[in-house]
Amino acid sequence: MAFLVFQDPLHGAFFVLVLILMPMSIVATGLRFLATKYSGRKPGLEDWFALLALLFYLITSILTETTLAVINGENELRMAVEDPERFAHFRKMIYANTFFYPIQMLLVKLSIMTLYHRIFGVNQAFARWIYAIGLVHIAWIILAVLLQALECLPVEKFRRPFIPGRCLTGVVGAPIEIVNSLVDFALVILAMFMIQSISITKGMKSKLRALFGLGSIIGIIGFVKIGVSYTPNQFCKELLSPVTIA
Repeated sequence: MAFLVFQDPLHGAFFVLVLILMPMSIVATGLRFLATKYSGRKPGLEDWFALLALLFYLITSILTETTLAVINGENELRMAVEDPERFAHFRKMIYANTFFYPIQMLLVKLSIMTLYHRIFGVNQAFARWIYAIGLVHIAWIILAVLLQALECLPVEKFRRPFIPGRCLTGVVGAPIEIVNSLVDFALVILAMFMIQSISITKGMKSKLRALFGLGSIIGIIGFVKIGVSYTPNQFCKELLSPVTIA
């Protein structure tokens, strides 16, 4: 079968983007451990969380690339009608990805929060805020995984949309991204307060604020992803709307 992923411009662009980001993430994590070694410090909990996050990111990326290759630029609705077995195959990979992605998000946040705790945890007020944000995020990730696992009832309907049942039309991912972005903003705001408590020059504080402030860009990107990814498409409208619930 010819490779036709680029026949769909959006699929093609996403395929290339993931290919670029995978080696970049590996290099970034490798440099992190290299910097830790040259600083004379043993890898801390935040470094191991980052490594685990990389592992889950690579799993989700490989699943994404494989899924795009299976779709191969074809219209998904047509595939569901004409080749239900291939449609079920790629939907199984999407279903698996819905579990790996939230875990990856959690590991990234845990890496950041354990770094915060190592540097600023001496201050009990900051430590309590770090624990509070962490507990909220862990609880939400558990709920998100359960919601995604039960997005369709019966679960088989996620892979075979024409069987009787009900689905949530894919909107489960939107609140997951919203909470993820809100946690990003909360961590940035917390960092601003923590930096203020350090006895360093104003110039250094400004540089640190700018560095930690980059995290807010990630939060903004999260909201952009919501707008792009969770706008109902023709496939959802035609295939799922007759049997879905709000």
